Amino acid sequence: MTSATLHLGDTRRSAISSTALNSSVVAKAVTSALAKLDPRKLTSNPVILTTEVVAALAASAAHPGRGPDHLIVSSFWPATLAAVRERGPALPTGLLVHPSLDATRAAEQAAALGCVALHPFHSRATADLVDLVHGLDMGVVVWTVNEPQDVVAVAVAGVDAVISDRVGDSLAALGR
Repeated sequence: MTSATLHLGDTRRSAISSTALNSSVVAKAVTSALAKLDPRKLTSNPVILTTEVVAALAASAAHPGRGPDHLIVSSFWPATLAAVRERGPALPTGLLVHPSLDATRAAEQAAALGCVALHPFHSRATADLVDLVHGLDMGVVVWTVNEPQDVVAVAVAGVDAVISDRVGDSLAALGR
């Protein structure tokens, strides 16, 4: 199943403040990055894999039209995001936050890592968290929001974008 990101409003970070990404663009970016990786080099070592992925993404970004207009490299692992920043400082990053973790603390960690966005699980997105993250000059992109009432709740909280498997239902819930 392919997810897509729906942008709900303006954000302070230009890296994610554009029209909605469509799923084919997202899939193209992932496919492009992975297709350029040498399968013999794939490993569970995050530093080696990050180096390969960053190189593929940077090469794709250097050729307009071959990749997405807007891209955020996301990970649950701060060390991976730090490696991306070191190897591809122009690539925007976002810290994914597992629902069992403290999203407020994660926001501070994301800011320290130089991330452009925090990606909390949708049930953790509150207006207070959104205000905190915006105050740290980052956007809030929640995942995976598939129920109409949850889409409405995160929109009311003020998130910048939603990752959903049910784009049509999400847009309908927002009256779009």
